[in-house]
Amino acid sequence: MAQLENLSHLSLEDQAVDVMKMTYSMNVSNYDTVLVAVDAEECYHLAIKRACCAARKRVYVALNGARVATPCAAALDVLREVYDCAVVERKPTLDVVALCGATGWTWGDWAAIEGPVDAVQGLRELPDAFKNLPTLKGGPFASVEAAAAGDSPAIQTHDKLAVGGTFDRLHAGHRLLLAATCLAAKENATVYIGMASDQLLAKKSNAHLLQTFEERSKAAIGFLKRCRPGLEVVMSTLVDPKAPPRACTDAAITSLVISIETVAGGEWCCKKRAELLPDACPLEVLAVGLVGADSQDAETEKL
Repeated sequence: MAQLENLSHLSLEDQAVDVMKMTYSMNVSNYDTVLVAVDAEECYHLAIKRACCAARKRVYVALNGARVATPCAAALDVLREVYDCAVVERKPTLDVVALCGATGWTWGDWAAIEGPVDAVQGLRELPDAFKNLPTLKGGPFASVEAAAAGDSPAIQTHDKLAVGGTFDRLHAGHRLLLAATCLAAKENATVYIGMASDQLLAKKSNAHLLQTFEERSKAAIGFLKRCRPGLEVVMSTLVDPKAPPRACTDAAITSLVISIETVAGGEWCCKKRAELLPDACPLEVLAVGLVGADSQDAETEKL
């Protein structure tokens, strides 16, 4: 109380900022893994930021609400905002795992969460899986019941999808791309990851600082499995930058997930697939927004 009384000389806006800082100070990096439960229909950003501050390694963000109940455009927007929170808190490499109906997780299925959780935020009553765990101070609190689906434009889901990149030291942008892949995947789908080989990266500046292919692939697969445990993940090694990736040569793959920064590359894949597989269905391309950027223009500079 004494701390709050000392804020009386400040404006209401400055008081709110200082109270937020004091709340953060109570929860700074005290736990390896934190679970935060939020309603996507409410103002949830502060709760996620608080959890990011409190976690050293991982944050599970359990999302409830109509916006995230099914694969849709609104759910993709929420996922981007979740990963924005990690960047704002200057923890871009924190392992933030978003769980929601849109990515195949059932609200309240706490037992499905991989590994131990050390602290919880946003649940008024702790379920058996989290009994006796410490809780982070401050709300808001998530609803108890799972929400029904909303009316946002649906995102088509697929049995076989492709996504590609270097995935060196997974950061928030990588995690959003992979989380969006989970969103566009059907139950028990197969995700093909096209990952740059060590050979392909050997001529890059500071190549000696990059993780090995084995390290990068292990991290990407592990993250996908935490987001959506039922997925089958198949790695493809990209060696020749001029060779068409698997999405262009495998007719069973029907979706390609890309960043809006690589739309030109996605268009090239679609054209090359049409040349190589004239009888195959066209690829459906899901372009994912930018994390930590002032706008969602592909040319904008990221934070």
